[in-house]
Amino acid sequence: MVATEQAMGVKLTPGFPLELGKKLWSWLNSPREPNFDDFGPATQEDFLLELAHRIRREGTWGIWSDGELVGYLGYYRTSPMAVQFHGLVIKPENRGRGYGTAAFRSAIQELRDRGVSSFTVMPYRGNTAIERVLRRVGFNFIGMLNGATRRDRQPLDVS
Repeated sequence: MVATEQAMGVKLTPGFPLELGKKLWSWLNSPREPNFDDFGPATQEDFLLELAHRIRREGTWGIWSDGELVGYLGYYRTSPMAVQFHGLVIKPENRGRGYGTAAFRSAIQELRDRGVSSFTVMPYRGNTAIERVLRRVGFNFIGMLNGATRRDRQPLDVS
């Protein structure tokens, strides 16, 4: 069993069942939100292919509460002691309830127990929800990559 945030009743499970990928896609697109840059998946099929790659090659967790899937958190190792998080998704009706914060806390502890000591995240500028989560779990914003990617053919900053 992976680390658990007891107060929230949140449990992270390693891996992520690919068949639940359609749920993630619907959560990301209900309503449609600017979740991807111009280089990310544009269709559900492309998203499922990307998710399958991440499940095989990177670290993924399902976020569960009371036996129900409420989200997903992904990461990849940038070195033996460093991780970059990406892809926090919380079911729309469960947003704002602390699941993202609880999942990050549990994930960080689990990874620290495995010897990881450095954590990074590069959210899109203006994603205030993830910025709040990251501040709650102790991340400091140290800079901005201006025009690091593009959305709708326009420069998009990453913090």
